[in-house]
Amino acid sequence: MKRSIIMLLMATMALLLVVTGCQNPAVTSAKIYLNTNQDPDKAIEQCKLAIQQVPTDPEAYYLMGRAYAMKKMFPEMNDAFTNSLKNGPKFQAEIDQERNVQWAGLLNAGVSLYQNDKAKEAAEKFEMATTILPEKANTWKYLGSAYAQSDNNMKAIEAFKKAIELDAADYESYYQIANLYYAEKNYEEAISNYMVIIEKAGTASKFYADAMSRAGICYDILGQPQKAQEIYEKALTENPEDMNMRFNMGRIFLQDKKYDKALEMFQPVYDANPDNYENAMSIGWATIELKNFEDAVKYFKKATEMKPENHQAWFWLGTAYVRAGDSDNGKIAFDKSDELKKSE
Repeated sequence: MKRSIIMLLMATMALLLVVTGCQNPAVTSAKIYLNTNQDPDKAIEQCKLAIQQVPTDPEAYYLMGRAYAMKKMFPEMNDAFTNSLKNGPKFQAEIDQERNVQWAGLLNAGVSLYQNDKAKEAAEKFEMATTILPEKANTWKYLGSAYAQSDNNMKAIEAFKKAIELDAADYESYYQIANLYYAEKNYEEAISNYMVIIEKAGTASKFYADAMSRAGICYDILGQPQKAQEIYEKALTENPEDMNMRFNMGRIFLQDKKYDKALEMFQPVYDANPDNYENAMSIGWATIELKNFEDAVKYFKKATEMKPENHQAWFWLGTAYVRAGDSDNGKIAFDKSDELKKSE
């Protein structure tokens, strides 16, 4: 009787070996819990049991990674997949596919949230995506944008820096970093990143002109007008029709009391866009210093039309009228300026 039972057990074990291919029963159970029962918790339990029995089984680790993926526990998923590959490349293709599927799902979810003005929630999705496939430069750029949108500038800078580590020619990330440093009033770092675009990306880059302008402004803010002027002169040599550069150069000439040169810069800017308040005020200041008082009246009057509640525009209009010999209109403008200033 005992012999018959033993023989039956041996036959059963033999049959199990044929069916499972000498597979650990715990691994088989994990597959069932994953594929049939959709129960990742029990699958993980079986995988841990299988690993205790055979610590070098790549399949047990692979299945554990899949189970963690179902639970959205991505760091644990990564660890399991890494351990699987340490013990052999058998499941390389399956692991690559699973990682790409999970990464794409998180990326798409993040983009959707970002587009719906939910930057903080989007950042969480992008963060998880970077843990799955950290070698994807675009994920870090999405993460940087989400951080920036949620006013976390320093984290955004770090994310964009990571994108540059993966792609040294990613001049968009340099541009974003520069703008973020500019927002943080760290003008030295902003200049450093703008200069990468200017010196390496060159005029072919869509960020080149703006980088030139902003670098010049940074030098201006830092009290280095000579360097700012060099930037603007270079830009105008390359593109004489760049009105932003002309305006910036005009401001420097105005500060240096080189009023004729300032007017030379401001005139085409004003002609191109006479309905811009800053353009009108700037050319007005240059003309009044050059004693072209009637022209100054015209420009400051235009400024008051665009911003009738701005007391400074009325003050300078009054100054221009008085210097042009029209005291009556000058008094009216000064009174208006005082009235607006008191009401602030």
